[in-house]
Amino acid sequence: MRGVQTSHRGLLFALLVTTISVGSHRLSDSRTTTITGTRGHHAHAAIPVHKQPLLTYVDTVASDPDGNLRDPSPVIQDPVTGRYHFWVDWLPGATMPGWDAYLRHYSAPNITGPWVNHGLALNHSSDPAAWDYAGQFSSSAFFDVEDGTDHGTWWLYYSASGANQSAMLTNAQIVCSSTSPDGPWTRRGLAAWPTGSPATQWTTSVAATPNCVAGHGVCWNARFVDSGRALVVGGRRSFWTKGVEGGTLGALVASYGVYLPESNRSFAPPYTETGGNPVYAPLGKPGEGAGYENCEFFTGADDGLFHILCTWDGGTLGPPGLPQGVHPHFVVDLATDPLGEHWIYTGSIAVYNTSDPAVGKTVPMAGEPTPVYEGGPPGDTAKVGYFIAREDGITHGGPGALRIGLFKLTWVDPVPSPPPAPPPPPPSPPPGPPAPPRPGFVCPAGWTTHVGGFWDNTDPCPHNHWSNCTADTLNGTVAACARKCVLTPGCVAFDTCVSPGPCGCYIFVGGLVEPFTPNPKDLTCLRRPQ
Repeated sequence: MRGVQTSHRGLLFALLVTTISVGSHRLSDSRTTTITGTRGHHAHAAIPVHKQPLLTYVDTVASDPDGNLRDPSPVIQDPVTGRYHFWVDWLPGATMPGWDAYLRHYSAPNITGPWVNHGLALNHSSDPAAWDYAGQFSSSAFFDVEDGTDHGTWWLYYSASGANQSAMLTNAQIVCSSTSPDGPWTRRGLAAWPTGSPATQWTTSVAATPNCVAGHGVCWNARFVDSGRALVVGGRRSFWTKGVEGGTLGALVASYGVYLPESNRSFAPPYTETGGNPVYAPLGKPGEGAGYENCEFFTGADDGLFHILCTWDGGTLGPPGLPQGVHPHFVVDLATDPLGEHWIYTGSIAVYNTSDPAVGKTVPMAGEPTPVYEGGPPGDTAKVGYFIAREDGITHGGPGALRIGLFKLTWVDPVPSPPPAPPPPPPSPPPGPPAPPRPGFVCPAGWTTHVGGFWDNTDPCPHNHWSNCTADTLNGTVAACARKCVLTPGCVAFDTCVSPGPCGCYIFVGGLVEPFTPNPKDLTCLRRPQ
């Protein structure tokens, strides 16, 4: 059997080499699209005729009674065995935030299963100075036949949390390789990395770094990079990743950019960031304030387009004038843009089936969905008919609360754009008198004591999910938290506690976003106008 498998392997590898090197540029219909913007800025283009993705829950494919599973990689298919594989964040016990996760490997003979848990893919690094000493999360995988060879390599990418991640809010992305999806995995180096530094708190001037967006003040990837995807688009091997700036704007703003391996013959490092990043820059426009993250790339609709589905960060719903929702939806016409670098924003959508009254009650929603790639490598050649995702919307509590579900992909006509917004309401009346002081709950000079609690734009909560908030205990005293707010441009308030134990410092930048959640244990202070 070994000899027979080797013979078939050589044939299938040859077919895969042809697929990757030639690529597949899906042609559009008779419409034409003219791009008048440039990469790195908003591309002002007519929105082409397109479809929207819709995900319908099928079944749970992975769960663990001893821990939680979240944020799976896309599913890829072994071209030799036909078996499906994905890697997923695993957190022991009742832990839900994913920064400190381990990667587990699952596989199945069919999309619907049965899915087999193969255990941990690899452990955290034992080196305290390593990027992945504290955690591994948001992975991506690719099976590749390097040009000029007849053997395949499995590539595994993951976001890496170092020992200082919770304090500095920074991470990079590591790439590993193996001859088998079961490992063992060899760390090969970095695929993407933050461009800032601890000395500057991850702020870098435009003059110092060419890849900064002019007028934006900081680099798009200055603070951290995560949730990248290895793809072949237009025959080019590439790594598309989220980057987050930080510092001088007083907020964390997420967007996406491209890194390329040294040679297009292989996914092996070193990698170089391409010019013109980010691909689509939020630039603080209304509805895009905190940017976007968790982007996935796929084809499959009969509109002939390459689709990019992301998630707005920071609770925004997209700019006015187009449909608003949780997921920004971009398209690319590969006939005119074969490398997929000029994204056209079509509006924002809800990817789960809102017509099903059981969604969010007995049927879960798809949290951070990832494609199931069939018949080709991730990118513009594979077919996608399913997604897997974290099952959201149903509370189970404790270990096993977060599970991975399978969702079927269908395509629907886009939601019509909303009518023009009515004129703004008259200004709100001035705020009432400050809250009466509580013993020990007194703000420092220059601050007004507010009712204890927090607004919706609490920072640092980089993933817009309360379970992902990061307690800044280094600035946990009232004095230190007030100083952090003063030093952060745009900060208007801070929130901490006054107990003798460790406290977290939370700040509010750019305003106070409703709703407000009271918490009598907190000291909340509003900055007085200077």
